[in-house]
Amino acid sequence: MSTLYVDSIQPKTTGGNVTITNQANAGKLLQVVQVIGTTSQSTTSTSYVNYSYANASITPSSTNSKILVQMECGINSFDAGDNASTSVKIYKDGSPLSNEKTVRTYVNGGTGVLSRGSAAINYLDSPSTTSSITYQLYFKRDQGSYDNAIQNASITLMEIGG
Repeated sequence: MSTLYVDSIQPKTTGGNVTITNQANAGKLLQVVQVIGTTSQSTTSTSYVNYSYANASITPSSTNSKILVQMECGINSFDAGDNASTSVKIYKDGSPLSNEKTVRTYVNGGTGVLSRGSAAINYLDSPSTTSSITYQLYFKRDQGSYDNAIQNASITLMEIGG
């Protein structure tokens, strides 16, 4: 290990900035937040709605940090006919963040279907802020004539030093 001693550091150009980066936390797990929702919530909406029992907030310690978002949930889709499907997506502060995952059931010629499944999404976010961020699970009914529901869900947030 080397030691550097200086009396002053000046910018190379007039009006420039000197940036010193502390990489001591680079790649390290800095904090973990987990929220588990065990309450069922249903919707008949074909637009995304928030599953309000698993909103997770984290305040990054550095603008260089990354947030690994892991979401998993149980889904019930109902239909009196042949097909039922529900889609889920991760949102950040009320705006879409991830691609959607869809759980579908197709029954040709049936008289009704109840689909039970699960979905998981992993997303690595680069928020570039030290302000609090809220990650949320949103879901919608794609197909089905009855309520589609999230039965339980968890969101785990891991801050990784940049």
